[in-house]
Amino acid sequence: MKVFSKLLAKAKKAAVNREPDTDEPLLIVPIPPLVTLLSFKEAEKGAPLSELEVLALRDGAICMTLPLSQARAMAAARGYDDLNSQNIWEEWQAYRTGN
Repeated sequence: MKVFSKLLAKAKKAAVNREPDTDEPLLIVPIPPLVTLLSFKEAEKGAPLSELEVLALRDGAICMTLPLSQARAMAAARGYDDLNSQNIWEEWQAYRTGN
């Protein structure tokens, strides 16, 4: 428990001492990534998701706002970019077919 407390204290101190970059754009980032969410739901369903299901899952996804640099770093850390939520149906179809 002490290790967690020390890490939390360091994170709080870093956050307090960090000045926000007001010039950096913010992105809305789904958590988990949409590709992960859709893959899980399709496997759970046992059949391809319909366009309406994909759109509903996108619209109901939990999201957070991140500066662009942090969103890029998160994608790099997990090893892939997420699907574009503005073009979700087409990108989901391309992902499913491996294109």
